[in-house]
Amino acid sequence: MSLMPIIMNAIRQSNSLRKLRIIQSTNSKSINMTELADALRENNMIEELALTFHIDHIGMLEILDVIGQNTVLRKLNMSCRINNDDAIDHLRWALARQHTVQMLSLQLNGITDTGAISLADLLRDKKSSIYDLYLSHNNISDAGAGAFAESLKINKKIRMLDLSHNNISDEGAVALAESLKINKSIHTLSLSDNQISNRGAIALADSLRKNKKIHMLILSGNKITDEGVIAFVDALKINTTIHHVSLYNMYKNISKETRNFIERHPRIFVMH
Repeated sequence: MSLMPIIMNAIRQSNSLRKLRIIQSTNSKSINMTELADALRENNMIEELALTFHIDHIGMLEILDVIGQNTVLRKLNMSCRINNDDAIDHLRWALARQHTVQMLSLQLNGITDTGAISLADLLRDKKSSIYDLYLSHNNISDAGAGAFAESLKINKKIRMLDLSHNNISDEGAVALAESLKINKSIHTLSLSDNQISNRGAIALADSLRKNKKIHMLILSGNKITDEGVIAFVDALKINTTIHHVSLYNMYKNISKETRNFIERHPRIFVMH
């Protein structure tokens, strides 16, 4: 006997359910997305929703329609391998309707620059309520990073932007660095495990001379060498508010002399 009908009824009838998580290991074929959408439509009290499994395009559209009508949803995790930028665009329109989601996680979704540009447009909306945006392990490159950079020049709410494990190179890093000279809300920017080298690192370091609001800049696993690291050392002589710059997994890129030098700078983290 399938438990799904029982679960769907529980979702519909519960007056206390505030968090719902259906994880990746769930057999999504056993979930009727129309029934799930109907259940979520009847229970409009869900504040945290996580659907971390693959959803087909039709099922995704049904779920997004419900999300657009939920006026209490605060956290949304759809790290479910959508692999469809069109669905990301529909998500943008859904969130533009309800203006309550503060945390949005779209990791492992195969999002390209097309989807990134749609999400960046959402951040330009003055009514956007998103504070934390997680987009790691996607296929976003410089065009997508550039779109987010333009949004950061306008957006005054975003606190956390995670673009780690993408395909961003120096061009995207330079664009983001320019936006950091203007944006005063973001406190954590993660660009780890991209394709950023010294040119991008130097631009980001230079932005820290003006941006005194950011707390953490994460650049681990990039192609930064001595020149880029020294740029951060110099920038942190001026910026005394940033908590740390993470350059993990770049130990082999940096000379022994530079490693010894940055040991005197506890806010720069370089490890094996």
